[in-house]
Amino acid sequence: MLTLVLAATLQGPDREIESIIRKMTQAEKVTMIGGSGFGINANKRLGIAGIEYADGPLGVRNFVPSTSYPAGITLAQTWNTKLAHEFGVSMARDAKARGVQIMLGPGVNLQRIPQNGRNFEYLGEDPKLCADLAVSQIKGLQENGVGACIKHFAANEHENDRHMDSSEVDERTLRELYFRPFEEAVKQANVASVMCSYNKLNGTYTSAHKWLLTDVLRKDWGFKGFLMTDWGAAHETIGMFNSGMDIEMPGAYYWKPENVNPLLDSGTLDKSELDRKVRAMLSVMKRFGWLHRRPKAKGPLNSDLSLQTSLTVAREGTVLLKNDGVLPISTRAKNILVLGDNADPVVTNGGGSSFVTPARSTSLLQAMRAEFKGKATVNYVDTSRRLKTAFSVTKWDPAGYAVEVFDNMELKGEPVYKGRVKTLDNDWDQLGLAADTPKDIFSARFTGKFTAPTTDRYYLVHSSDDGLRVWLDGKLVVDDWKDQGATVKSVEIDLEGGHTYDVKMEFYDKMGAAVARIGFLPFDLVADHGELDRAMEAADVVVMATGFDSTIEGEGYDRTYTLPATQQALFDRVVKAGKRPVIVHFGGGAADYHRWLPSISGFLFAGYPGGIGAQAIAEIISGKLNPSGKLACTFPAAYADHYAGENYPVKDNKLPYTEGLLMGYRWFDAKGLTPDFAFGEGISYTKFGYSGLKVGRRSVSFRVTNQGKRSGSEVAQVYVSRPAGPDKRALHGFAKVKLAPGQS
Repeated sequence: MLTLVLAATLQGPDREIESIIRKMTQAEKVTMIGGSGFGINANKRLGIAGIEYADGPLGVRNFVPSTSYPAGITLAQTWNTKLAHEFGVSMARDAKARGVQIMLGPGVNLQRIPQNGRNFEYLGEDPKLCADLAVSQIKGLQENGVGACIKHFAANEHENDRHMDSSEVDERTLRELYFRPFEEAVKQANVASVMCSYNKLNGTYTSAHKWLLTDVLRKDWGFKGFLMTDWGAAHETIGMFNSGMDIEMPGAYYWKPENVNPLLDSGTLDKSELDRKVRAMLSVMKRFGWLHRRPKAKGPLNSDLSLQTSLTVAREGTVLLKNDGVLPISTRAKNILVLGDNADPVVTNGGGSSFVTPARSTSLLQAMRAEFKGKATVNYVDTSRRLKTAFSVTKWDPAGYAVEVFDNMELKGEPVYKGRVKTLDNDWDQLGLAADTPKDIFSARFTGKFTAPTTDRYYLVHSSDDGLRVWLDGKLVVDDWKDQGATVKSVEIDLEGGHTYDVKMEFYDKMGAAVARIGFLPFDLVADHGELDRAMEAADVVVMATGFDSTIEGEGYDRTYTLPATQQALFDRVVKAGKRPVIVHFGGGAADYHRWLPSISGFLFAGYPGGIGAQAIAEIISGKLNPSGKLACTFPAAYADHYAGENYPVKDNKLPYTEGLLMGYRWFDAKGLTPDFAFGEGISYTKFGYSGLKVGRRSVSFRVTNQGKRSGSEVAQVYVSRPAGPDKRALHGFAKVKLAPGQS
């Protein structure tokens, strides 16, 4: 029998792949282990077609506008594995319409701290919930001919200084918590690819971590796909080559031929390891039928089926956390006032590589007006023109600004380019500088004048990818000199009307997008309080859309735990006017709402609802839709209650996971702390009862009954306690059931 199995194997896919490897030159193999920008290089001589990737995990980002799906946190809050599978099916449909073979997702790092800028991409704080949803999504993708690349392996639970920091985690915690979604994706879904993270793990960059990539991923779990670095996550040639890594993205830098070939020829690098890397990539191509041809794009670019899936995720993933009886809004309410930063224009998701330009979009204001048309008047007051307005309203010096560009990140030596630009609101790709001006790993200095139009307190608004410094009349007023994604920030300064200030702005870019923007916004442009007061007096109900958006929560930086100051000021004004608003929170996870809670009548957590998901929020507010989402993360009553309060921000580029297994809700259980809103919590417009609990050796059964007057869905959750474990309970199983009134 053994002989027959081996013969069958040799006559199967391996024979063709081994034949190709024998025919490949060393130069061709080395070319293959360096990425093609967004994929794997083709080999025309041998008829190897190559692979095209696209950014996920929230839609096909790299091409024309596409379906913008709700964030991972919103998908997690559905607690619905069947819907996660349909999410994957829909994503595959969108990818195939664009000829994409591998989607870079799902993202399965756990929500360890509330501030992580990419929490919104991930599937909550519990490894069981995350793993089950990720496996279902991957199966939905791969059963429909599109490969998945699960990311970011591993312990990448914050964004600030992600290229420098080391996550310090013991092996048991890694295996029981942070590895679990990756392990299940390999063992249950046979995931096509894995992407390493930017950070170090216990002192070693994950891209060169042999224990992580070879001992755990390949040997312990049996991973058969290929490994890629995150974009720019490589830091060395030899260690990464020997770690088990297969391809450097977005292209060969450390693995460029002039580095690798001499090391192979001298025997420093093993040629059989080069063959193994090539074999891993060819095997995935063979498995999906891509070895000799790339699939042609087919199907509608923007399918109505995909839009429907997106809307269904938003409907099931929006969580009602507080309701003092105001929701659903009564037919007696004839005047609804919508306020807040996130009411209009549309907020679809956080920022960074997962952000998808939506093919169709609906803001919360638009959705509310459509939902209540003919039933109530929906008014809106733009109470805090977004700070990013500063970039467009600033009156720049007609003489422009001198710019000097340096071919390093420290503004050292002689400039390699000198010229002038019109403003200090600059996206590097759109400046029209000389073609040979550096696009990555450079710095620039801008100098010129700015005349303040009025004497006022101003917001000096700034956004940069990466570091930025700004001086006015020689005084340093912005010092944001670090690797980061572009997010909108501001400082308050007093300017004298008519005074012309000397402005100096310095900027450096490491890799990827290059943005350096400042603007000046007078306080008196922020709001017309008279209009707001009149609107509040007339309103029966106030709905406030609060939280974050793609300009202040995203990849490359960690956001604040507190809400933007403009939102807090608006809330205080609304409460002072005697209103108890309904809050709709947009964001990747918990934020500091504790002082607000006694003064609000309702609280909805939407995560990020995608392009058209605001419709789901409006349907819940009106009562057309019965909310069924459950929290996938904990909202602490105070930040000091959270373990992150002790070890975050990072010190000396080391982040110890001192809580160990007590991550997320386990910490609050073990410490006897009551959060504002608990993991797994969520309110419905109906009532569910539980009865008939039976616990067997290998199963738990019970009956769930809809005891209310309207249909609804409930998420039944089973937690298990280990007598010898530090955690009091851990999620072990869950099921979402839809029940009519009286149904069990």
